[in-house]
Amino acid sequence: MKKLLVLMILIVSTLSFGIDTHLRLGVVGNSKNYGTEKKLEDYKPTIGLEVTQTLLLFDVGGGIQYNRKTDGVGVSTVPAYFLVRWNIIPIFIKPYLVGKVGKSIYSSDNLNNNDVKGGYYYGAGVGMNISFLQAELLYSITELKNDRRNYDDLKQLSLTFGYRL
Repeated sequence: MKKLLVLMILIVSTLSFGIDTHLRLGVVGNSKNYGTEKKLEDYKPTIGLEVTQTLLLFDVGGGIQYNRKTDGVGVSTVPAYFLVRWNIIPIFIKPYLVGKVGKSIYSSDNLNNNDVKGGYYYGAGVGMNISFLQAELLYSITELKNDRRNYDDLKQLSLTFGYRL
């Protein structure tokens, strides 16, 4: 009976920490050209999925994202990453700071038969949660390997909006 009670307490305490899943859509641009793009066509779509668990003032979890080829670079990436969000003020409108670290598991470049391979992925940004919606501005760096055009890093600025599923 005691073992069953302990097991039930563990299950309830685990479920009390909320696990959130966000479907994220947005736009990404090459940060070197940021501010020089004048048309909406210069920004490319990005889509992702993140799963987080809240621990006091922090959300920890992971995600995966597809970043389409941006003009001037021509490399699309799919980074998989771990993330930590610090919820600065945990009220109805929750501003946060976010850090992401991971690896690009897929990279594609159709220009000049270039065999680009993605390396490590880093990102830092700000955002806010409002009920079941999320908005985030993120600066990210993806290391590129085997790029004949001598790009070492793909630096991007993205604006994404998420919906909690």
